[in-house]
Amino acid sequence: MYHRNFKLLVFLTTPFLGVGILFLPTIPTLEDAKFLFSIIIWLLSFIFGFLLFKKPQDLPFRKKRTFIFLYLLLSSVLFLFVSFIILISSGFDAPNIETVAFKDYPTTVYLYNYTCSPPDTSTGCDTYHGELKFRLGFTPFVITKLNCDCLFGSPDRVGEWVTIPLEANRNSTASAIKINLKTGKFLSR
Repeated sequence: MYHRNFKLLVFLTTPFLGVGILFLPTIPTLEDAKFLFSIIIWLLSFIFGFLLFKKPQDLPFRKKRTFIFLYLLLSSVLFLFVSFIILISSGFDAPNIETVAFKDYPTTVYLYNYTCSPPDTSTGCDTYHGELKFRLGFTPFVITKLNCDCLFGSPDRVGEWVTIPLEANRNSTASAIKINLKTGKFLSR
């Protein structure tokens, strides 16, 4: 009975786990791998669904095969819809990403510049913005440390500090950001 319940639990959770993986904040080089991994997780629901469909007698409810079929159908539609929306939105709103990393220091910083749609007018609209993300240690995950109504310029390294100018800044409180590559702290100036 526990073996059947484990299959049922995996069958019920894998489509939602596949959708959740799509929303994990990862380093830019793993975006394609993240999408493929979520598809593999989603396909696991079909494997466990087929195993349950073949021998449904131990499931704790009636009309077991109808439930399995409808659940596979609905979860597949949900997964494919969310994947389609993410894929289309990432095609239209793809940022320019610059990586700031040096071998001597453990901090890796990613500068995301979201510009306007026509490439020749990067600041021609009111929706351009930038995000500053830090890699979490040795993991493939990132955390957003700063969102600003600006675009990031080219980083300039002096010792263990990197200065990043804020270009086309709509908020005039800061003109640059200084990041300590040794500690990961950053200062606005």
